[in-house]
Amino acid sequence: MDKYSKLLIVLTVVTMALVVVGDAVYAKYRTSGHRYISTVRAAQLA
Repeated sequence: MDKYSKLLIVLTVVTMALVVVGDAVYAKYRTSGHRYISTVRAAQLA
């Protein structure tokens, strides 16, 4: 029983870490995407 609860804790921590990292990567990608789009629009207007 102890082995299984330890495994469950490890899986939970890993899942949470993946969610946090994924969210951070998504946020960074999204902002850089917006920056890229605004740069392209500025170039088109100029």
